[in-house]
Amino acid sequence: MKTAPEYPPAIQKFKELLNDVEVCMLMTTDSAGKTTSRPMMTLDVDRDGHIWFFTNELSDKVQDATGHTAVSLIYARPSKNIYIHINGTCTIVRDKAKERELWVPPLTEWFPLGLQDPKLCLIRIVPDEAHYWESTLSKMIAFI
Repeated sequence: MKTAPEYPPAIQKFKELLNDVEVCMLMTTDSAGKTTSRPMMTLDVDRDGHIWFFTNELSDKVQDATGHTAVSLIYARPSKNIYIHINGTCTIVRDKAKERELWVPPLTEWFPLGLQDPKLCLIRIVPDEAHYWESTLSKMIAFI
């Protein structure tokens, strides 16, 4: 993930913690009310605190998020005692300029056609609430 200067302090802390984890579990809810989790590689946390991912527009998570926009993200890195829980709103974004901005070569493992893949799209999560575990206090701390 990229780090830019002059982020608001809470978002900067949020970004720093997520840089140490990178992969999260994205939880969506389908039309029957069943939740599903899957690993996702975090691409960026922007200045507004929005979290970005790439996906295939034909995936179940896109179908879930289109019908039920409330999602959760869980990040964990036990070796650094980092635990983060985020509830937010998911939007499917089709924006070629944003895709070019966020693209990194390791993504070709999942998207062999790269930016030319017609099924490629972005997921943007706007956090409604976000908490992280503060080990020195033994409690969850709210970002948002």
